[in-house]
Amino acid sequence: MKLERKVRLCSAAAAVLIAAIALTGYPLSQLLDKPVLHLLPHVLRADSARLMEQGTEHAYETRLLHRNGHDVTVWSKFPKEIENLSATCTHPALPGLVIPETVHFTCDLQTVASGKDILLFAVPSIAIRQTAESARPFIPDGQIIVDVAKGIEPDTLMTMTEVIRDELSKDGQHDHVKLV
Repeated sequence: MKLERKVRLCSAAAAVLIAAIALTGYPLSQLLDKPVLHLLPHVLRADSARLMEQGTEHAYETRLLHRNGHDVTVWSKFPKEIENLSATCTHPALPGLVIPETVHFTCDLQTVASGKDILLFAVPSIAIRQTAESARPFIPDGQIIVDVAKGIEPDTLMTMTEVIRDELSKDGQHDHVKLV
């Protein structure tokens, strides 16, 4: 690995750690070697968050974020799902779990990707590249993105976080996005 790339990787890692320290209030020693999921309830102390989701997990994550006082907007590429969620405040696969009525639902990527402190990518791994590509024009440089998708992209062997970074970097305008 070239020295320049090592320096860039170290710089990016330092930026993510600084953001995590600022958002969580944890000292560096408590952040190192912790899985991101252990940090999420603390990371999401920011004023607001957007949830980018296409599966059932968003119902739990939405309630957690809302319960902690966040303004939450849920995105799905499926209009019927958004219509159902808006009308019933429940997910069909999770009928006993009620989503608060103050949660917003949208199919519009620009609405969900603009003007919030944190974007939470909870998209199934099979759709992460396409979702990141579609959202790229609306994600500002410097945006904090928390990726909770798991898996490895079969063709590239990239993690989902690496796939998001790869897609966002294609326009040369997302050099300062902070991915956790």
